[in-house]
Amino acid sequence: MLAVRVAIVTITVAALLVLAGRAAGASPQLPPQCSPADTQRGRILHSDEFEAGGPWSARYCGPGRAVVRVGGKSFAIRGGRCTSRRVGFGRLGNEGRGISLVLKHANRRGRNDIIDGIVQLPGVRLPDKTPVTGTVITSEDLERATFSIGKPGHPARITGSWICGLRI
Repeated sequence: MLAVRVAIVTITVAALLVLAGRAAGASPQLPPQCSPADTQRGRILHSDEFEAGGPWSARYCGPGRAVVRVGGKSFAIRGGRCTSRRVGFGRLGNEGRGISLVLKHANRRGRNDIIDGIVQLPGVRLPDKTPVTGTVITSEDLERATFSIGKPGHPARITGSWICGLRI
């Protein structure tokens, strides 16, 4: 019974500290840095606040990397992972610098559709409710691809390429 009371008090104190930090204007916590083991396994790390139902933030670990081009700017993003239908690179959420794309077809060489995604890059703002859709062309070995998001000639057009380094 004493252990239950101690647990309740501990949880209550922790919740109050979190609320006090938010009330004081504390910024949301970034997800932790990738360890060598995280990179080797291609993990996705979430911030502690996300795990507790707070603001969403994630970091993609893995040997993958991407280059994203928008409006004359180029962004090199390290740390990424690829699965059969999803690719993600960098950090998304608070102070995001990354990209995550959902592909229509799994493990498809050649042309494939991008049906959803998230793009967060410094100084780049997509108009509200702009769907992240486009086309990807994947290499024969499924490890490399080029992509284009948006409509040709549209000011928010985003292009780039990626190397998976590890496919899960």
